[in-house]
Amino acid sequence: MFVTAYLAFVVLAGLCVTLEITARRLNSSQATQTAVANPAFRRFQKLFLKAYLLALWADWLQGPYLYKLYRHYNFLESQIAILYVCGLASSVLFAPVASWLPQFLGRRQMCLLFCLAYSVCCFTKLSQEYFMLILGRVLGGLSTSLLTTVFEAWYVHGHVDVHDFPKEWIPVTFGKVADWNHGLAVGAGLLANLFAEWLGLGPVAPFLLAIPSLAACAWFVLSEWGQEDRQKGASGDKNGPLLNPLNAPKMQMSTWARFWRSCLDGLRFRLPLHLLACLGLLALHGEVSGAGAGEAGSGTRHMFAGCAGMMLAALLAVVSLFTVGRNDADLRLEGTKLEGEI
Repeated sequence: MFVTAYLAFVVLAGLCVTLEITARRLNSSQATQTAVANPAFRRFQKLFLKAYLLALWADWLQGPYLYKLYRHYNFLESQIAILYVCGLASSVLFAPVASWLPQFLGRRQMCLLFCLAYSVCCFTKLSQEYFMLILGRVLGGLSTSLLTTVFEAWYVHGHVDVHDFPKEWIPVTFGKVADWNHGLAVGAGLLANLFAEWLGLGPVAPFLLAIPSLAACAWFVLSEWGQEDRQKGASGDKNGPLLNPLNAPKMQMSTWARFWRSCLDGLRFRLPLHLLACLGLLALHGEVSGAGAGEAGSGTRHMFAGCAGMMLAALLAVVSLFTVGRNDADLRLEGTKLEGEI
């Protein structure tokens, strides 16, 4: 299984790099070239990406080991399901609030609220109290809603209303975010596995690793974004946030991780779960890159998404059959022992 998982990861990663380079060469539009050549736009884009990518990095660090943390605390499947439902329901309920609240409290202040709420959410994972973990899931849902709205609201307001850049350049930034997001997810999964499994620090380690990233994100928002707002005289936002192309795939990955993690726990060997999560992200890369890049999205990326999805499905099918085979063998062995005792 290790060989199959690593081989699939290497093949998909190589295919991803090849098709991505091909897509960029075939779809290098005039607007993209003009935006890249503009030093003011590149400076503003870099200012946004430094804080936003740190927030995404902290978010991805927590994904692979959420279910395993609850199992480590010896909670029942029904209790874990309630925790997941609380998190998803919180994200849905806070989504409308996260859309209009920046207009009254300010976009930068809401980004700081995200860093604070997510840090408290990570600290709650140190507790084994069930209601404390529910509070953490509620804060996690709030943080997810803020992550997918307020950062983009700050960028779009600065892009259009403050710097007066062309609106056609907005997909350039979000396309770059989509590209970086998947690389961060793969790196976060590998780092989380290193600390939790190889160094033996347990499933709570990735959540503690996310806190310094959130602190660094808050520092960038408070210092550099604050300096940007003061220099440009930024005021209230009258524009609603854009729909984040990363939101729906993240919800899909959360549901996928919830059910597949419980299935894979039946195996008697250590399966590289971080690689399975990476394969899922690679399967989603084509769709998210195309959506995030707007008109710059290419059919090549969508073709890659279908290919990666089929390879992921094949790998998971093998894992499922192997799991069923092992469980059946265990049941037959137990039945034989019972017959011998009788």
